[in-house]
Amino acid sequence: MSDCVNDECWFGRDKSCDYSFSRIGLSETGFYQNYSKKHFRIFKETGPQNSCVAYIEDHSVNGTFVNKELIGRGKRLPLTHNSEIALSVQSNKVVPVVKSNWRLKRPRVTKLL
Repeated sequence: MSDCVNDECWFGRDKSCDYSFSRIGLSETGFYQNYSKKHFRIFKETGPQNSCVAYIEDHSVNGTFVNKELIGRGKRLPLTHNSEIALSVQSNKVVPVVKSNWRLKRPRVTKLL
């Protein structure tokens, strides 16, 4: 996956998403139809002392979890390095690598659990 210089990345079934689930192999899972066209987005904001804080914001109908906590549609939670994100149910996890400084790389989906 390529570097991201944008302030946000979208994840979902829609082909316009930065991470289209159909392109990264999630279409073969039994949960694929439970994923929303725009399931969630990861974005950054300026935090204390001009640091970058990465957030995840849920836009799904069936839910997005971070470290087993349901975010809730339209709500957001901060992300830390190696936060566990689950789609639709807690057990359907992906592990992104989130750089805390967000300078060079966009979050990478590294593994399906």
